[in-house]
Amino acid sequence: MNTKVTQMVELLFRDVQSSEEVQALHDEVLNNCQDRFEDLVRSGLREEEALAAVMESLKGMEDVLKDYPRKEAADAVRAPEEKEEEKAEEKTAEPERAVFSPAAVKSVQGLLAGCDVEIVEAGEEVVLEKQGNVHYALDEDGTLRIWQEKVSENLFKGISWEESLSSFEHFGDAMNRLAQNFSQLLSGKIGSFGGASETHVTLRLPGTIHPDVCIRTTGGDISWTEAIPGSAFVLGTTSGDIRVRIDSSVLLPEAEISTTSGDVEAKMSVGTVRINTVSGDITWEGDAGVLEMNSTSGDASALGRIRMMDLNATSGELDLMLEDNSPSEAKINTVSGDISVRLPASVGEVSAKLSTVSGDIRTRGVDLVEESPIMIEAHTVSGDLKISH
Repeated sequence: MNTKVTQMVELLFRDVQSSEEVQALHDEVLNNCQDRFEDLVRSGLREEEALAAVMESLKGMEDVLKDYPRKEAADAVRAPEEKEEEKAEEKTAEPERAVFSPAAVKSVQGLLAGCDVEIVEAGEEVVLEKQGNVHYALDEDGTLRIWQEKVSENLFKGISWEESLSSFEHFGDAMNRLAQNFSQLLSGKIGSFGGASETHVTLRLPGTIHPDVCIRTTGGDISWTEAIPGSAFVLGTTSGDIRVRIDSSVLLPEAEISTTSGDVEAKMSVGTVRINTVSGDITWEGDAGVLEMNSTSGDASALGRIRMMDLNATSGELDLMLEDNSPSEAKINTVSGDISVRLPASVGEVSAKLSTVSGDIRTRGVDLVEESPIMIEAHTVSGDLKISH
């Protein structure tokens, strides 16, 4: 059991009046957070990233706990000036806006901690709108950087550990500050873990520029609509969804999209694209020279004109639908899900290697031959396998 996860949950319930119902809720939240943390670490995340994702998942609990009685004088530890600062911040609704010349922006790099990101094609200038504790800078080389402070910087803001350990009184003050910081992180007051209403970035890109893009956030959704990136296109989030829509007439050279516990929906044309998620579904539509899709515990579906594809899932269903009879090569693997391959009506035969341990293999209207321009290799352990029109 991770002690930092336990501390986060204890801080969340710190001011709630104890009762059997509250204790049961506390234990359930703690167990879920510990399980989530372990799953994220096993998936390859660093401890700090896993902790950030767990904290993001807790941001809605404060609203739940508001309905429970509070401990007496629970609010007394907060300084009056801090309450006034929070009231002033709550009144701030309009996003901050920055405008840049299109010629000055060559690339966009985002490293965010708890914020939704929206990128759209619009206007004649590059416009950045932000809400919450988000920073930005345009470097001399044309890189527009967007970032938030690290989790640790916000969580331990205003705490001197050397002083806090000098006496019990100072240690108590440090714990009060830590509780306040954690509460503000959950609500977005100090930036890292607010929801879309508190911490949000909108970037408007004119159609005249195509910057390289790399945007990652540890907690939040990413939406990309119609804007055209350059040769580098990377989107990643830990605990959010990613949705991409780009005109299919535009062929991008390469794209990489990843999320840990969210869904991916992408509609685009690209030379090579890699899409990965641990516990989310993947939906792809468009043209691709090479398509790689990997989901641990989610479904994956691909629709379009695809020359080479590699679709993998552990406990999800895989669905492939080809839109033309051009030469294609597909490798499809899942452990405990079904596999479905649908072909155009003009395709009468394919070359296939198919296997399932405890499922059925069915072909409908399609003959299996040794050699064909369309080659399919599909394997599942406990699922059915179907090839049809």
